[in-house]
Amino acid sequence: LAEPIMTAVSMQRSSKELAEKAASFIGREDRLVLYRGDPSSLPFYLHIRRPIAVVWSESQRAVLGSDYVALKRPEPAHGYGKVLYTYDEFADLWESSARRLVVFVSRGALEQFERLEGIRPKRLADLGETVLLENR
Repeated sequence: LAEPIMTAVSMQRSSKELAEKAASFIGREDRLVLYRGDPSSLPFYLHIRRPIAVVWSESQRAVLGSDYVALKRPEPAHGYGKVLYTYDEFADLWESSARRLVVFVSRGALEQFERLEGIRPKRLADLGETVLLENR
């Protein structure tokens, strides 16, 4: 009885389709960024072994589903550098990054993203409810 429900929910929450559509736009050296969102299982389906930066509002009670991360803002694992950015920190990264940034933004957050100081994104693709942007 529960199997059809679990299958439907797992496919809805999975980011397999998003990753398949986005993969051709992502280069080996690109820095990936999640802006106000957490597509479930995205790193798994993209087959990447590098951190994905996360942009979040300091007023949020949880980051990636974790109260601890939002409250403590722990240091990243040695050798990986910063991965958790506030909106202002991200605007600075956008301007100063020597690497191409590829940003996953939900349609609902796109207008807010475009209002960030110094942000002039280039739209790479519309992927359903997610828009893929870059800084170069």
